[in-house]
Amino acid sequence: MIPPKRGARVSGGELILDAVNRAGVRVFLRKPTLSDLTLTCKILVESKGPGVRAFEVCFHSAGVASHQFVHVNRSAAILGWVKRESLWNKAASVANARKENAWLDVKVECDKEQIRFYLDGKLVLEGTDSHSKAGRIGFGSSQALVRMKDIRVEGTPATLDKPWREDAPQAPVLFGTFHELQPKLRHTKVSGKLDISVSKPFIISSKITNPKLGTHEQPHLFKMPCGDIHLVFHSDGDIHGATRVLLRSGDKGKTWAPMPISVNRHEAVGVLRDGTVLVYDDYAFRKEGNVFVGQMCVSKDGGRTFGPVELAVFRRPAGAASVAAGTYWKAKDLDKYRTTSANWSDQLCHALWRSVLQKKDGTLIACAHTRYKGDEKGKARVACYHSTDGGRTWDSESTVAYDPDIGGEGFVEPVMSFCSNGDVLCMMRHGLWQARSADGGKTWQPYRTLEVRGVDPDLCLMTHGVLACSYGRPGNRIMFSADGTGREWTDRIQIYEYQRGSFGYTGIVEVQPGKLLYVYDRHGAFAEYDGKQTTAVQGVYITVKRKG
Repeated sequence: MIPPKRGARVSGGELILDAVNRAGVRVFLRKPTLSDLTLTCKILVESKGPGVRAFEVCFHSAGVASHQFVHVNRSAAILGWVKRESLWNKAASVANARKENAWLDVKVECDKEQIRFYLDGKLVLEGTDSHSKAGRIGFGSSQALVRMKDIRVEGTPATLDKPWREDAPQAPVLFGTFHELQPKLRHTKVSGKLDISVSKPFIISSKITNPKLGTHEQPHLFKMPCGDIHLVFHSDGDIHGATRVLLRSGDKGKTWAPMPISVNRHEAVGVLRDGTVLVYDDYAFRKEGNVFVGQMCVSKDGGRTFGPVELAVFRRPAGAASVAAGTYWKAKDLDKYRTTSANWSDQLCHALWRSVLQKKDGTLIACAHTRYKGDEKGKARVACYHSTDGGRTWDSESTVAYDPDIGGEGFVEPVMSFCSNGDVLCMMRHGLWQARSADGGKTWQPYRTLEVRGVDPDLCLMTHGVLACSYGRPGNRIMFSADGTGREWTDRIQIYEYQRGSFGYTGIVEVQPGKLLYVYDRHGAFAEYDGKQTTAVQGVYITVKRKG
């Protein structure tokens, strides 16, 4: 029997979970409790709402906040687990071709630590996870209206060591901005080499003050030669091809105004020594063979204005893979590219991500996550590209990192920066890994883990030689390399701790010598808006001084 829950009901033989306008709904069956199991059901996701439109099948649940799950959204199928002290952990994932407004045949098999997930009779995801070994069955919905029926479960009966917990975790100590955290959690006395202070947070933009700018999620920051700061974020949720919007500040982040976006998916930015600014779209489309084209635009006045959209050419290795846009895009999303890149084909890949650097000889280097044909388990790798014609044509320089046994989807979301000693450092997700090149990106030393979880890192080499790295999930944090080499990092300073209150995507720029602007997305109840629920991009200033 399913306990009553807001957003969940049983009607006409169907379990209906309505979370179109809610962060999420989960329900759990009171019986059975199983270890090995096979679960089958039919699931229909209605095409309602702008969000991720996800359904979840939960299993081996010891409580509301302790179980394994398969999460299927508009772009991916994800195998993961949650614990009361660790609320989102990914074990494996794949790009997903899930249908909407059609009943899906869903099947989950658990054989000891082996988990397999099927859609319409096809094995689409498998992985190994041992965090939970027995428990109840449950179902969830996030930003979606989901219908479920014909639920059948069989397996090996089991008994939980402790009673099943109905309560969700409450962690007020681990929630809040820097100034709301207990002093022992602030970690400002780092390495004995730096004095670090953090300002009170301020809201840059929100769905309440700027509803036309949408969801206000996953921000990135870029500093222009003219002194302006560009803030880019998602306006329609965490989906592939999500629309982005652009704000500009001319006063170091104090005030912001909308600015026309230059390319559809404003993702990577390069600032050249002569003040030229290059902006690249996230995606490139196959033209012929292994030649891809993607949107770019150029500013000749330091980022004040940008010229028309042009096409950059990406010459990829023979073994590079691509995917049909229809795998996780709708036709209207592809329409944004019809007049440029998508004239060639709908086969796409990621182009460049976050950073474009210029070497002393004028060559440009940049990085992206990608997949090659034949890569084991479909794991992504990070590749380094170079351009000798001012960023119009890019060739693959080298592989920064690849490991078929790495967690999640592989190495993704890279960012590069020069170090104080001239090395190039690349920081990557999952969780946080780094690789170093001493020859300008031609070859890379063995990558290493920082033994900390995190997503979508950002790097900034400050004027006094300190290298800063921001990241999120869990919590939005920042760390520093005092000598600017990235070989040793300070304690992780907690800027904003949350319980599902942020995507964990962050951005940093130096607004004046020794002072950073740090931005992140936040959602929940805001005291500034009389307790109303909303999403917003929030910022803090972080001042970094050397001791002695």
